[in-house]
Amino acid sequence: MRLLAVLSLLTIAGCFDPDEPPCTFSCAVGGVCPGDYMCLPDGYCHLGGKPGNCGFSDAAVPPMVDAGDMSIGDLTPPMDDGMSPDLLPPPDLMPLPTCSNSMLDPGETDVDCGGPCAPALTCADTKGCLVNGDCTNGYCRLSDHTCRTPTCSDVAKNGSETDVDCGGSCVGSASKKCAFNKMCSINADCIGGSCPSGTCVATCTDTVKDGTETGVDCGGSCAPGLKCADTVGCAVDGDCTNGYCRLSDHTCRTPTCADGVKNGGETGTDCGGTCVATNTCGNGMGCVAQGDCTSGFCSGNVCFAASCNNGTPDVGETDTDCGGTCPKCADTKSCLTSSDCTNANCLNLVCQPFSALAPCGTAAMYTLDPLATSTIMFNVGGNLLYTPMCLTVHAGTMITFQGATASDTFDVHPLTPSTRGTSGNPIVAQLGGATSVTFTFGAAGFFPYFCAMHGNNAGTAMMSGVVQVIP
Repeated sequence: MRLLAVLSLLTIAGCFDPDEPPCTFSCAVGGVCPGDYMCLPDGYCHLGGKPGNCGFSDAAVPPMVDAGDMSIGDLTPPMDDGMSPDLLPPPDLMPLPTCSNSMLDPGETDVDCGGPCAPALTCADTKGCLVNGDCTNGYCRLSDHTCRTPTCSDVAKNGSETDVDCGGSCVGSASKKCAFNKMCSINADCIGGSCPSGTCVATCTDTVKDGTETGVDCGGSCAPGLKCADTVGCAVDGDCTNGYCRLSDHTCRTPTCADGVKNGGETGTDCGGTCVATNTCGNGMGCVAQGDCTSGFCSGNVCFAASCNNGTPDVGETDTDCGGTCPKCADTKSCLTSSDCTNANCLNLVCQPFSALAPCGTAAMYTLDPLATSTIMFNVGGNLLYTPMCLTVHAGTMITFQGATASDTFDVHPLTPSTRGTSGNPIVAQLGGATSVTFTFGAAGFFPYFCAMHGNNAGTAMMSGVVQVIP
């Protein structure tokens, strides 16, 4: 209303005659002009749309002031001096797009559609768009910002698809179900037919290598029910029907007696068992029967020399047919080291029964760790114990004593070797700010230890333990 008042005053003041309209102000974006003005090709609003010769490059709408405060000077549009900005009409006087004027109005993505015209008036295929909602078919192709009909090969998730070009409408129209880890709504959206929580999961019947399968619908999570045939991928022997995964190329193979691997029914590498007809096993190799061994002597599932079974104490044996290079000796038999004895306890050159050293009174109390490295933790949870308390390892194993936290140092928990057990205890007393130390247990025997602060040499207090070393 204030703008109309200004225009009326301009007319009254004789600033312009409707028959001879001067140039007025610039058209707004989209060719918008207020009231009875019309935007002409020169880019300016003209009263009634009548053309006129502009004597300047631009003009400004008169300042919005109350009519009572206006003077003729206030009503004179300033000449363009290169500094005066265009003053557009107030927003409440700028008309909204009509969406029916056959013109591309502000905000519309194409003529009379999209933008503020949507969702009532959306754009047809090939028309311009910014978002899917601008389009009648619900898909705005962002590569060229045009509306398109969704397809199951347009590399976009659109239409009723549950993931890119699969599931939903693509299941029936293009037979495109979604693979492992793709989004889904129902089981039918997935190749494997399983959509438990909005994502397709792998199955062993979907004819696709997915999930942890090593081959199509076999091995990995499908094994042992569905193992893989020869030449198919594998990770471990259990993935393969024939029980042998060749690790050089991770493919299933049929075991042979010349593949350099202990597999199939062999008792040793390429010998004994299923290979015994052509290859018997040498000394030190595995066996389950005397016939698996070239020497004809199998003891404790190991092949030994024939001299270990001749009833005489031969060179290399510590007692008749035992110790040294022969099978281990029973209790009371002669020995040189604990490795010569079945119970790994050689005392005074005689094999002794299991050594019940406190706090490990029975063989059942020991935890066997077959690895080349092992760890004994101490003060886990503030319990003032060694974990495990009774540990069995093979000769040559490196054992690390490790505090449970940064404050569990040897100053607080001094590690001390016991004077009991097998001589040659490799543990060296520790007292300092460190939280871990590692020792190599090279010889067989029983090696007790304790914490000088919270245990004792007899092994009857809390922080005490024993390491049993076997060959």
